[in-house]
Amino acid sequence: MQRIIVFIFLLSFIIDGNAQHSSVLDKKVSIDVQQRTIEEVLELISKQTGLSFSYNPKVIDVTKKVSLHVANKPIKTVLTMVLGINVAFKIRGHFIILTLKNNVKPKYKVVSGYISNNSGNAISSVSVYNKQQQLATLSNQLGYFKLEYPINSSVTSLKIAKVGYYDTIIVIPPNHHVDVVLKEIVQARNHLNDQEDDSSFSFVMAKHLPDTLSSSEAIETDSLISMNEKIRNFFLNEKSISTYKNITDTFFKQFQLAFVPMISTNELLTANTINDFSFSVLAGYNKGVNMAAVAGLANIINGKASYSATAGLFNLITDTAKGCMVAGLSNIHSGYVNAVQVAGISNVNTSDAKAIQIGGVFNINTGKMDGIQIGGVFNQANADTITMQLAGITNIASGHIEGVQASGVLNILHGSITGAQLSGVVNIANEVNGVQLGLVNISNQINGIPIGLLSWSAKGYHKLEMGYDETMINQLAFRTGNHALHNIFIAGVDLTNRINGLWSFGYGLGSFHHFNNRWLNGIEVSSQYLTSNLSENGLFLHAINYQVEYKIGHAFSIAIGPSVRAIFNYSSTDEIQKAITPYSIYSHQQQSYQMTLWAGGKISLKMF
Repeated sequence: MQRIIVFIFLLSFIIDGNAQHSSVLDKKVSIDVQQRTIEEVLELISKQTGLSFSYNPKVIDVTKKVSLHVANKPIKTVLTMVLGINVAFKIRGHFIILTLKNNVKPKYKVVSGYISNNSGNAISSVSVYNKQQQLATLSNQLGYFKLEYPINSSVTSLKIAKVGYYDTIIVIPPNHHVDVVLKEIVQARNHLNDQEDDSSFSFVMAKHLPDTLSSSEAIETDSLISMNEKIRNFFLNEKSISTYKNITDTFFKQFQLAFVPMISTNELLTANTINDFSFSVLAGYNKGVNMAAVAGLANIINGKASYSATAGLFNLITDTAKGCMVAGLSNIHSGYVNAVQVAGISNVNTSDAKAIQIGGVFNINTGKMDGIQIGGVFNQANADTITMQLAGITNIASGHIEGVQASGVLNILHGSITGAQLSGVVNIANEVNGVQLGLVNISNQINGIPIGLLSWSAKGYHKLEMGYDETMINQLAFRTGNHALHNIFIAGVDLTNRINGLWSFGYGLGSFHHFNNRWLNGIEVSSQYLTSNLSENGLFLHAINYQVEYKIGHAFSIAIGPSVRAIFNYSSTDEIQKAITPYSIYSHQQQSYQMTLWAGGKISLKMF
């Protein structure tokens, strides 16, 4: 317990000492001297602050004369201007101890300074950067910035950028300290040619508009927050977001190594940097990837991605995606996709796509889709052209499908298909040029073959039919589908009273072809179940009919032709069989049924 108390005491002492060090050096002084020694300048600072300086005259040359004109500047700024960057200063009580920095040859140079506006107020979160060396920092609440750069580099200038202010270039002075006055856009709009001496070694480069939007964001209204901005706000910290907003330049770097978006070799510039390769332990963030991105959990690419993105959970890409995108859960795109997308759960694309989307559960495209969608459960696409759409349960698409739309339960196409629409239960399409195969097929127009229990086409073949044949069972039938193949739903009743309460119902398929505008011929097959009030079990009547049809006007036609019929009797009585069978050309009897075959004919009137 005593050790813990001592540790807390020492920790509080260190924190307090650091806070005191920072507050003392930020005290402001004013110096106006001409060719005075450094020793005299230090005495002036002591008189204004009550602080004393401690140093070794053999190490610190205080006899050197300087000229200095500063007003209301922090002590650390003045000391750097007077002593240079090779002198270090520490606070001990009311003493400022001056020492030379280590004699080890430094690897970096440091440039520092303060940034303020025309009114002299400090500006925080200002970006100070060098594009060639890909270095960047932000000013603090006091407007103070410090940037290190390699000592052997050719850096001679820095760029200052802040939303709402003109971009400014500063030339690094010999003492590596510079104060910068940024000009606000509103204030400086009519004074572009004014030359003001602000002792900042700077000049205005270009106007920097507030919240400049990229080309992909420009179309969004002011009342909506763009997807890109939402992504940045969610994944990046405040410093990275400020850097992105301030800097309009795009940076290029071959490699990025990241743990999470905020811990990356791209550092503050991660939202401004396009990498060739990106490797992230958990998640990485880029403005774009040119070759490949690999992440343990997620790749967040707020721009274009090529040619590969692989993540344990998801890939999030806001612009064009090319190549192969593989994710354990989901691939999400808000830009054009030209890629193979493989995800354990879903692929989501909100713009145009020319891709192969393979999702363990679902694929969604709300733009234009030209490619293949394979979903374990569900596919949705707004497509100009889709080659193939395969889902375990449901496909939904608009536009045109060139190929196959297949699902276990339901296909919905708000457009046309040239190929095959295949479903275990229901197919719905606007226009079909090919095959519809499902339990129920619905279309506005079909130029092909609908194969199913029920097929309905608004511009297809619909007929109500009254028919009569040698069995003397009057039949009423409804035909639906198209001429090539249609369903026939049949109901009949015997009006001769040969058998008390004899009636029938059944189902058939028909196919008719035009000779010309009035004449058609075709064939149909049907099966009916016959029963009566007297029979325990019914009979099955199967028939094959050939018919020639003649159209009488627009709404009526008459059809006639021969048929071959066979009756299968599973009942213990043959009363119905004998009543409706005119004669037999072949009969056969088994222990469980009797079969009789004969030839006959059928005449019918078709309406509508």
